[in-house]
Amino acid sequence: MPPTRVDGRSLRYRQRRTELLGELTDYLVEEGLRDFSLRRAAGALGVTHASLLRHFGSKDELVAEVIGTLRANLVARLEADDEFQAAQSTRQLLLSAWRLLDNPRGRKEFLLLFAAIGEVSPVVPDGFAKAVVQDWLATIEQSLVRDGVPSGEVPLLATAALSLIRGLQLDAVAGNDRERSYRAYVLAVDRLFPGA
Repeated sequence: MPPTRVDGRSLRYRQRRTELLGELTDYLVEEGLRDFSLRRAAGALGVTHASLLRHFGSKDELVAEVIGTLRANLVARLEADDEFQAAQSTRQLLLSAWRLLDNPRGRKEFLLLFAAIGEVSPVVPDGFAKAVVQDWLATIEQSLVRDGVPSGEVPLLATAALSLIRGLQLDAVAGNDRERSYRAYVLAVDRLFPGA
Protein backbone atom coordinates (compact mmCIF):
# COMPACT_ATOMS: atom_id res chain seq x y z
CA MET A 1 0.00 0.00 0.00
CA PRO A 2 1.52 3.36 -1.02
CA PRO A 3 2.10 5.96 1.71
CA THR A 4 -0.68 8.50 2.16
CA ARG A 5 0.16 11.80 0.51
CA VAL A 6 -0.33 14.94 2.49
CA ASP A 7 -2.28 17.48 0.51
CA GLY A 8 -0.23 20.65 1.01
CA ARG A 9 -3.06 22.91 -0.06
CA SER A 10 -5.50 21.42 2.45
CA LEU A 11 -2.86 21.60 5.16
CA ARG A 12 -2.18 25.27 4.43
CA TYR A 13 -5.94 25.96 4.42
CA ARG A 14 -6.37 24.33 7.85
CA GLN A 15 -3.34 26.15 9.24
CA ARG A 16 -4.57 29.49 7.91
CA ARG A 17 -8.04 28.85 9.31
CA THR A 18 -6.53 28.12 12.74
CA GLU A 19 -4.44 31.31 12.54
CA LEU A 20 -7.49 33.36 11.53
CA LEU A 21 -9.55 31.89 14.36
CA GLY A 22 -6.87 32.99 16.84
CA GLU A 23 -6.72 36.47 15.34
CA LEU A 24 -10.52 36.76 15.27
CA THR A 25 -10.72 35.63 18.88
CA ASP A 26 -8.27 38.38 19.86
CA TYR A 27 -10.23 40.88 17.74
CA LEU A 28 -13.59 40.01 19.32
CA VAL A 29 -12.12 40.02 22.83
CA GLU A 30 -10.97 43.59 22.20
CA GLU A 31 -13.96 44.85 20.20
CA GLY A 32 -16.87 42.85 21.64
CA LEU A 33 -20.00 41.56 19.92
CA ARG A 34 -21.82 44.88 19.68
CA ASP A 35 -21.86 46.05 16.06
CA PHE A 36 -19.54 43.22 15.01
CA SER A 37 -19.06 43.21 11.24
CA LEU A 38 -17.20 40.70 9.10
CA ARG A 39 -16.04 43.51 6.82
CA ARG A 40 -14.55 45.53 9.69
CA ALA A 41 -12.95 42.42 11.17
CA ALA A 42 -11.51 41.46 7.77
CA GLY A 43 -10.08 44.97 7.36
CA ALA A 44 -8.53 44.89 10.83
CA LEU A 45 -6.95 41.50 10.12
CA GLY A 46 -5.75 42.47 6.64
CA VAL A 47 -7.80 39.83 4.84
CA THR A 48 -10.80 39.99 2.57
CA HIS A 49 -14.41 39.58 3.60
CA ALA A 50 -14.62 36.70 1.12
CA SER A 51 -11.68 34.98 2.82
CA LEU A 52 -13.47 35.01 6.17
CA LEU A 53 -16.63 33.64 4.54
CA ARG A 54 -14.64 30.91 2.81
CA HIS A 55 -13.05 29.82 6.09
CA PHE A 56 -16.03 30.22 8.42
CA GLY A 57 -19.20 30.19 6.33
CA SER A 58 -21.03 33.08 7.95
CA LYS A 59 -20.77 35.71 10.64
CA ASP A 60 -22.82 33.59 13.03
CA GLU A 61 -20.67 30.50 12.47
CA LEU A 62 -17.51 32.53 12.98
CA VAL A 63 -18.74 34.07 16.25
CA ALA A 64 -19.91 30.66 17.47
CA GLU A 65 -16.43 29.26 16.84
CA VAL A 66 -14.77 32.18 18.63
CA ILE A 67 -17.08 31.74 21.63
CA GLY A 68 -16.39 28.00 21.66
CA THR A 69 -12.65 28.69 21.49
CA LEU A 70 -12.83 31.11 24.43
CA ARG A 71 -14.74 28.55 26.50
CA ALA A 72 -12.24 25.80 25.65
CA ASN A 73 -9.30 28.10 26.43
CA LEU A 74 -10.75 28.99 29.83
CA VAL A 75 -11.25 25.33 30.72
CA ALA A 76 -7.68 24.59 29.55
CA ARG A 77 -6.33 27.43 31.72
CA LEU A 78 -8.15 26.05 34.75
CA GLU A 79 -6.80 22.56 34.08
CA ALA A 80 -3.25 23.83 33.55
CA ASP A 81 -3.08 26.18 36.53
CA ASP A 82 -1.08 24.54 39.33
CA GLU A 83 -2.56 26.66 42.14
CA PHE A 84 -6.13 26.06 40.99
CA GLN A 85 -5.54 22.32 40.63
CA ALA A 86 -3.73 22.06 43.98
CA ALA A 87 -6.48 23.84 45.96
CA GLN A 88 -7.11 21.87 49.15
CA SER A 89 -10.42 23.53 49.97
CA THR A 90 -13.30 25.24 48.22
CA ARG A 91 -12.11 28.52 49.68
CA GLN A 92 -8.68 28.10 48.07
CA LEU A 93 -10.29 27.00 44.80
CA LEU A 94 -12.54 30.06 44.64
CA LEU A 95 -9.78 32.52 45.51
CA SER A 96 -7.60 30.93 42.84
CA ALA A 97 -10.44 31.18 40.31
CA TRP A 98 -10.67 34.93 40.90
CA ARG A 99 -6.93 35.28 40.27
CA LEU A 100 -7.30 33.43 36.96
CA LEU A 101 -10.13 35.71 35.81
CA ASP A 102 -9.00 39.06 37.18
CA ASN A 103 -6.49 40.26 34.62
CA PRO A 104 -6.96 42.58 31.64
CA ARG A 105 -7.43 39.76 29.10
CA GLY A 106 -9.54 37.66 31.48
CA ARG A 107 -11.92 40.55 32.15
CA LYS A 108 -12.44 41.14 28.43
CA GLU A 109 -12.99 37.44 27.79
CA PHE A 110 -15.48 37.35 30.66
CA LEU A 111 -17.44 40.26 29.16
CA LEU A 112 -17.50 38.60 25.74
CA LEU A 113 -18.71 35.29 27.19
CA PHE A 114 -21.27 37.12 29.32
CA ALA A 115 -22.53 38.98 26.25
CA ALA A 116 -22.71 35.71 24.33
CA ILE A 117 -24.76 34.07 27.09
CA GLY A 118 -27.23 36.97 26.87
CA GLU A 119 -27.37 36.82 23.08
CA VAL A 120 -30.63 35.47 21.67
CA SER A 121 -29.64 34.70 18.11
CA PRO A 122 -28.02 31.94 16.06
CA VAL A 123 -24.66 33.40 17.11
CA VAL A 124 -24.67 31.35 20.31
CA PRO A 125 -24.46 27.58 19.89
CA ASP A 126 -27.27 25.50 21.40
CA GLY A 127 -26.55 24.62 24.98
CA PHE A 128 -23.68 27.10 25.26
CA ALA A 129 -24.93 28.87 28.40
CA LYS A 130 -25.60 25.59 30.16
CA ALA A 131 -22.18 24.23 29.16
CA VAL A 132 -20.41 27.32 30.50
CA VAL A 133 -22.15 26.80 33.83
CA GLN A 134 -21.34 23.08 33.89
CA ASP A 135 -17.64 23.79 33.21
CA TRP A 136 -17.41 25.34 36.68
CA LEU A 137 -20.13 23.61 38.68
CA ALA A 138 -18.62 20.13 38.53
CA THR A 139 -15.26 21.37 39.81
CA ILE A 140 -16.82 23.37 42.64
CA GLU A 141 -19.10 20.48 43.59
CA GLN A 142 -16.16 18.06 43.76
CA SER A 143 -14.33 20.48 46.04
CA LEU A 144 -17.37 20.85 48.30
CA VAL A 145 -17.67 17.06 48.58
CA ARG A 146 -13.97 16.89 49.59
CA ASP A 147 -14.72 19.57 52.21
CA GLY A 148 -17.36 17.29 53.71
CA VAL A 149 -20.37 19.42 52.80
CA PRO A 150 -23.63 17.42 53.13
CA SER A 151 -24.64 16.05 49.73
CA GLY A 152 -27.99 17.84 49.72
CA GLU A 153 -26.25 21.22 50.07
CA VAL A 154 -23.52 20.64 47.48
CA PRO A 155 -25.47 21.67 44.34
CA LEU A 156 -26.91 24.76 46.01
CA LEU A 157 -23.61 25.94 47.46
CA ALA A 158 -21.86 25.32 44.14
CA THR A 159 -24.51 27.44 42.40
CA ALA A 160 -24.07 30.18 45.02
CA ALA A 161 -20.28 30.08 44.55
CA LEU A 162 -20.57 30.32 40.78
CA SER A 163 -23.04 33.20 41.06
CA LEU A 164 -20.67 34.93 43.44
CA ILE A 165 -17.79 34.64 40.97
CA ARG A 166 -19.83 35.80 38.00
CA GLY A 167 -21.72 38.54 39.79
CA LEU A 168 -18.71 40.14 41.40
CA GLN A 169 -16.58 39.75 38.27
CA LEU A 170 -19.30 41.63 36.38
CA ASP A 171 -19.46 44.18 39.17
CA ALA A 172 -15.67 44.61 39.02
CA VAL A 173 -15.76 45.26 35.28
CA ALA A 174 -18.94 47.34 35.12
CA GLY A 175 -18.36 49.32 38.31
CA ASN A 176 -14.66 49.69 37.59
CA ASP A 177 -13.82 49.28 41.28
CA ARG A 178 -12.02 45.96 41.19
CA GLU A 179 -10.53 46.37 44.67
CA ARG A 180 -13.94 46.77 46.31
CA SER A 181 -15.36 43.87 44.28
CA TYR A 182 -12.41 41.68 45.25
CA ARG A 183 -12.75 42.53 48.94
CA ALA A 184 -16.48 41.74 48.77
CA TYR A 185 -15.64 38.45 47.06
CA VAL A 186 -13.09 37.43 49.69
CA LEU A 187 -15.48 38.36 52.52
CA ALA A 188 -18.32 36.33 50.98
CA VAL A 189 -16.04 33.35 50.27
CA ASP A 190 -14.75 33.45 53.85
CA ARG A 191 -18.29 33.52 55.26
CA LEU A 192 -19.71 30.83 52.96
CA PHE A 193 -16.66 28.57 52.79
CA PRO A 194 -14.60 28.92 55.97
CA GLY A 195 -11.46 26.88 56.25
CA ALA A 196 -7.94 26.75 54.94
